[in-house]
Amino acid sequence: MNKASTGSSLLEMAYQKSVELLEENSGRYGFLAAGKSPQAKSRRYLDVFARDAVICGLGALADGNEKLIKTFRSSLITLAKHISPNGQIPFAVSPSNGMVRFRLPYSVDGNIWWLIGYWLYSELTPDKNFERQYKDIFYQSLSWLEQRLNFGLIEQGEAADWADEMPRFGLVLYTNALWLLFLRLISSRERNSIYKNFLFFFSTEQIKKSDYPELFSHFPYFRKNLKQKIKKRPYFLTAVSRVTIEDSFDIFGNILACLSGMVDVDKVDVIIDEIIKNKANTPGPIKSLAKPLPLTGGGIFEKSFQNKPWHYHNAGIWPMIGGFWVYLLAKQGRRDLAEQELVNLAQMNKKNNWQFNEYLHGRTGRPMGVKRQSWNAATFLLAYQAVIKNKFII
Repeated sequence: MNKASTGSSLLEMAYQKSVELLEENSGRYGFLAAGKSPQAKSRRYLDVFARDAVICGLGALADGNEKLIKTFRSSLITLAKHISPNGQIPFAVSPSNGMVRFRLPYSVDGNIWWLIGYWLYSELTPDKNFERQYKDIFYQSLSWLEQRLNFGLIEQGEAADWADEMPRFGLVLYTNALWLLFLRLISSRERNSIYKNFLFFFSTEQIKKSDYPELFSHFPYFRKNLKQKIKKRPYFLTAVSRVTIEDSFDIFGNILACLSGMVDVDKVDVIIDEIIKNKANTPGPIKSLAKPLPLTGGGIFEKSFQNKPWHYHNAGIWPMIGGFWVYLLAKQGRRDLAEQELVNLAQMNKKNNWQFNEYLHGRTGRPMGVKRQSWNAATFLLAYQAVIKNKFII
């Protein structure tokens, strides 16, 4: 059997295993974050998480699987029914006991993911009853986010996004890249001006002061300090605040920024090339950070057993992010590399007899974390449909 046929066989098996896992983790209230196991129960991964469920929904919509799309609908409804009085979508809802978690400081990306999920479900399915029934929730959720805007960008508390043990706060790339993606999907009239502000804070490339009179008035020293502290980077900065700048290479945040549809095509190619140059896609697709952050400064990040170098959010390999990476490559026309990385992604999920591990060690590729992760299967479907069927939904 030649290499091409072997790869094709692996991809077909990975596709089937991904569908099976999502069906297995589908319940009355939506997608569970992981398959049932003692570890998943102890980590509370048998809940419906806002970000996990919507990412699963992306895979379902891309695949067109009616059963999985129905589970996606249930996920959106479960989260919507437990929205807070002021409009926050829950971080997670437990089907077993009805416990609703919002987390402190508030987890901001759950609202953005839910809004994206509502919009795409309404646009890509004929279920107009759902759109009408939950329209008020959509605007209530959007209003909650808008209260956290500063010059059109979302400010957040520490560790309030998907990397929920990382010491980031202020304007965080991942959160605002996701926000840009949403604004592009809904064709917001403000999206271009907000992206311009995004560049002021997250790009190290030279800008004209005359193009930003208001921002230079409010933040007169920001760009000067940025130039002094950080040399020019080909990628977007990870997080900025009034007193801090993190210039680590956040792979997920940069991928989402590229998928937002707001970044210039040439800039997307530059970021892709930089990911490859940094070997962030080896030994498998793809690391959360190009290189781990040092364990300094104290707090939960330093003490966490998960965030050792090359573990978890600290430059671990995440197959879930790998699916978005392959999707981006396909969308950007990097077909050969996309096909190669799709095979590599399948091999990551196949480890330990298709265990779909949460993450893998960033250097060795050793499987780690909770097994049978739903969003691994979902983003594989998203990537598979993009590469094999040339189908794109975002």
